[in-house]
Amino acid sequence: MDWTDRQCIKNMPLYCETTLGLYIKELDIYREGESWDDLSIVLNSEFKYNSEQIHNTETYLQSLVQKMRKENDPSIAG
Repeated sequence: MDWTDRQCIKNMPLYCETTLGLYIKELDIYREGESWDDLSIVLNSEFKYNSEQIHNTETYLQSLVQKMRKENDPSIAG
């Protein structure tokens, strides 16, 4: 879409879970609503990628098991 920075910022909470959207709306950088790049920097620092957290999710572990079974990995019980 050809949205302006202001439109991207305004619509961002609509694409999030409710509590996260409410949190974003409370940020000063959101209320100022001038720079999408600035908002994304703040959000990336608040919610930076945590590989340990991702690797301990049930979804990740299930996909790992499926991949290992598909590859006939002997280290996993069938």
